[in-house]
Amino acid sequence: GGGRSRSVALRARAKKAARVVEEFPPYALMVDVAVIKPEEGRGPEEEQAVADALMRKVGVRSVAILTTPGSGQEHSISKVRWLAGDPNLVVAYKEASLTFHLDLKRRLSRLHRSQGGSVERDRLRGLVQDGERVLVLGAGFGLTPCVLGA
Repeated sequence: GGGRSRSVALRARAKKAARVVEEFPPYALMVDVAVIKPEEGRGPEEEQAVADALMRKVGVRSVAILTTPGSGQEHSISKVRWLAGDPNLVVAYKEASLTFHLDLKRRLSRLHRSQGGSVERDRLRGLVQDGERVLVLGAGFGLTPCVLGA
């Protein structure tokens, strides 16, 4: 009876999730939060299937989706909306024995731009001598000056 139809429904959902994984949309891993981009024609049910599939990946604690940027000053600021896993989208980004706690709901772009420059920051750290003063233009949340001072 009901158990068989539930089992059939679960198998159908698993097949759908497997298809989603095969056609996996591009995503960015921000520490342990997978962030997907919205796609034209993908509804909430498909977004949830993608989120469920991503949650099965090793190292993924939460899944979020980019939201449409605002207008005016907010136009270029990427924000995210939680989809699955832990609803707390605060991540702990670690570099050069420092830990930065960032809320991806507030300002995703800050971390996204920062993750790729760790090699350059490490190189700069080797160039800065004790007692030198360094001006870091566009420092964002202050990762580069903190790493240089560490």
